[in-house]
Amino acid sequence: MRTFKGLGELSRAFEEAAIIHTQALHAAAAVSGAIIKKNVEDTFGDKTKLAALAQATIDERTALNLPPDLPLYRTGELLKDSVRERHVGPMATVGSPEPIMFFHEEGSVNVRAGTSNVPRPVFRIGMEESRPEIEDVILPMALGVTFGGTGKVVIIP
Repeated sequence: MRTFKGLGELSRAFEEAAIIHTQALHAAAAVSGAIIKKNVEDTFGDKTKLAALAQATIDERTALNLPPDLPLYRTGELLKDSVRERHVGPMATVGSPEPIMFFHEEGSVNVRAGTSNVPRPVFRIGMEESRPEIEDVILPMALGVTFGGTGKVVIIP
């Protein structure tokens, strides 16, 4: 239990708590963004998580001496390497500047060619797989700040 000597001391304690809460939110955003980015990148080429490739695609890759059955991994560089994480204040984003990633994430239909691509949602999968780890990080941060260091993470302002 903490005792305050007057309203001024109580007011200063609230001000300090607000600063610490803000720092905790910024730190949580940075950590969460990094976790999600890693899980998104790890999903590329994972045939246990992404839809299987069409036989024609496998045949084409085999003829080009490329890995035949790794979804979204023609060379293994362009799309996976385009994943970016950015955090500003208490918010983090993970995405790609490559427009084609939208079509891979959502799937697409080419009416002229009469072809379609099934969704291979690396961002959705990466987010879902990140949830437990993020909760293990953010909840202790919030508890530690709110209840005086009772969480797993201590943030020093």
